[in-house]
Amino acid sequence: MTTKKKPTRSVSRRKKAPASSFSKVRLLLWTALFGLTAGSLVLAMTLLKTMPYETSPKVPVSPGQSLTVRRELPAPVPRDMTPPTPRPAAKIRKKVHPYEEIPAESLEYKIREADMAILQAALQCGISSEGVRHTSVEQRESAGQEYHFQTITIAPSADLKKLGATLSTTLTTLVDGAVLTAPRGADRDLRITVDGFPTHRLVLGTIQAPSRQSPDSEAALAIVIDDMGRSVREGAFLADLDMPVSFSILPYNAHAREVAELAHRRGLEVLIHLPMEPRGYPETADPGPGALFTSMKRQTIRSLMVRALQRVPHASGANNHMGSRFTESGPGMDAVLSELAGHRLFFLDSVTTPRSQGENASRKARVPYIRRNIFLDNVQDAQAIIFQLKKAETLARRRGAAVAIGHPYPETLRALDEWSRTRDTSVRIRTVTDLLKKRG
Repeated sequence: MTTKKKPTRSVSRRKKAPASSFSKVRLLLWTALFGLTAGSLVLAMTLLKTMPYETSPKVPVSPGQSLTVRRELPAPVPRDMTPPTPRPAAKIRKKVHPYEEIPAESLEYKIREADMAILQAALQCGISSEGVRHTSVEQRESAGQEYHFQTITIAPSADLKKLGATLSTTLTTLVDGAVLTAPRGADRDLRITVDGFPTHRLVLGTIQAPSRQSPDSEAALAIVIDDMGRSVREGAFLADLDMPVSFSILPYNAHAREVAELAHRRGLEVLIHLPMEPRGYPETADPGPGALFTSMKRQTIRSLMVRALQRVPHASGANNHMGSRFTESGPGMDAVLSELAGHRLFFLDSVTTPRSQGENASRKARVPYIRRNIFLDNVQDAQAIIFQLKKAETLARRRGAAVAIGHPYPETLRALDEWSRTRDTSVRIRTVTDLLKKRG
C-alpha cells in the first residue's frame, strides 16, 4: 500500500505545479496591464495640462460660418468678411498684466483705472464703444510723473445724467482719489479729477468717423509688442496685420531666433527685450533668465548683453523688460547704454518707473533715446485695449508721434486685428527707428 501511495502523491504534486505557474504568469500579466493603463492615463493628463493651445467655443463671424478661436492665438476674421457689430457688454473682464510694475498708488495707474471705469460705465448705459471717442489727449506732468489729460466725446444720444450716476459708482469702486463733477450751468459736460489733478473731460457731441483717406498729416504711432519669442504662430499673426508692428523679443524665449528671423523676412523691426531687475523680485515678479541686476559688476552686465544680442539677430534697438529697480540705477544703465552704443542700437525706455535713468545714460553714451507713452493691455480686455489704441492715435495726432507697448495676449491680438480695420489712417503706423529719424 505504501508503495502505491507514494507515486500517487508525487503525481498529484506534478499535476498541480503547472497550474500554480500559470496563475503566477496570469497575475504578472494583469499587473503589467494595470500599470500600463495607469501610466497612459497619467501621461494623457500631463499632456492636456501642458498643451500650448486650448480651443474655446466657436465665435460666429457671419451667418452660417464660424472660426475657432484659440487661447494663445485668436483666429482673425477673413479680410473679405465683415465682422458683426459687437453688442454692448455689461461689464469689462478685468485681467491685469501679471508683471504690473506701475505702483497702484501712482497717478498713471489710477488714470488707467479711470479709463476703464469710463468705458465700463458707457457699456452699462447701452453706449457702444464706438460712441466713446477721444478728441484730445494732452501729456502733462505732476511731481515728476507724466500723465494724460483726456477729452472724450460721448455720442449725443446718451443720457448724460444716467451715465454720470453709473460712472460715479464705477469710479468709487475702481479708483481711489477719483472725483466726478458736473460744472455749474453745463448740462453736456462731466469732469474727473484724480488726487486733485484734472484728468478727464467728458462732453456730449457728434462722433467723427475716423479718417480712412490717405494721411495728410505727419502724425506717427509706433506699436511695440513685448515678450515675443514664445510662439512662431503669434509672430506670424502679427506679421499678417495691415500695419508694421515692431517685435521686442525676450532673448531666452524658446523661439526667439525663429521669431526674429520671421520679422526680418517680413520687413518688421526687431528689438531686444532686455530682462532687468524689478522692485518685486523675488516675491512678486521674476524677470526670467539672463536678467540684469543692480548687484552685478559692469563686466557681468556686458557679458549678459553680448549673449542676448547673439540670441536675437537683426535687432535695431532694445527696451527693458520689467526693470523698475534696475533702470533707476545710474551705474547699471551706464553699462547697458555703453554696450548698446557699441552695437549702434537705440534704447526705448518702457518707463516702468518715473525715476528711470535711461535718458541720462543714453545722453552720456550718445545712444538714440525714446520713451513709451502708453501701455495698451495692463487690463486684458479687447474693448479696453482698443480704447487705449484710440488714445494712442489721438496722442500721436497732438504730439506728432507716440509709442504704445503691448504684449502678445489673445485679447491684444484680437484688439489689434479689429482696430487695424477701423483705425484712423491719418495716423501712420511706423517703426521706432522711423520716429527717431523724424525727431532728428
